[in-house]
Amino acid sequence: MSMLTKHDSKKTVQNPIFITIKDENGNLNISKNETKNYVLNFKEHQTNYNIKIAENSHIKLLILSYGLNEANINLNIEVSRFASVNLIAGFLNKKTNINSKIYLNEEGANANVNSLLISNENDNQSAYYEIINNAPHTNGNIDVIGIASDKSRVKVDGIGQINEGMHQSNNFQHLTGIISDDATIEMNPYLLIDEHDVIAGHGATVGQIDEEVIYYMMSRGIPEEKARLIYIEGLIAPFVNEIFDKDLCESFNQQIWGEKE
Repeated sequence: MSMLTKHDSKKTVQNPIFITIKDENGNLNISKNETKNYVLNFKEHQTNYNIKIAENSHIKLLILSYGLNEANINLNIEVSRFASVNLIAGFLNKKTNINSKIYLNEEGANANVNSLLISNENDNQSAYYEIINNAPHTNGNIDVIGIASDKSRVKVDGIGQINEGMHQSNNFQHLTGIISDDATIEMNPYLLIDEHDVIAGHGATVGQIDEEVIYYMMSRGIPEEKARLIYIEGLIAPFVNEIFDKDLCESFNQQIWGEKE
């Protein structure tokens, strides 16, 4: 891809905490009443990482993994009473396998997953995201966008599990796939509900670029190739705008679009 793109409105979050993970197994324990933003930089081919978020802490976790031949990440997150986690995860490797489970273990715990996977050529991106409501009055949400072109592959499993007795809890999923050429996309949403007094929903769509939208832009004088790139940029903009570090946002855009025109 090659397109001039810049999010001029991006604001730099002050003092994000950068953690370079070089060991196969790692742990992060976040104490009570913290509000922090972490950048997790995975260096190992295979990594198992465990995070515990204590009561009333509100955490953003950013993972941007690109340019690797292979990345295998197993991520387990436990969220305590009235705490929250926002996982922001973007992948553009030759091969990615991200397996993330978030456990909402105490009342008032909240989790949000916002992920983007892009495959080109013969790339293979695979993601498994699960949020488990293990306490009443807990909330989970999963939003994933997958884009595949050439002969590449994207597979996403989104699982929401509300266990028995976890009343007045929510769990939602929205999985979107855009496919072109001879690529393959699988979007698999699952809900496992063992409680009646809850709100849950899921949806998955896979398709090509909306040609009516492209035709409309072309009718306004925009060349077809540029119109298609604008369409994709609009699709991924909500994810890119979640990247809370300006330098990382620009670097990630560079990886997506290549050299700027």
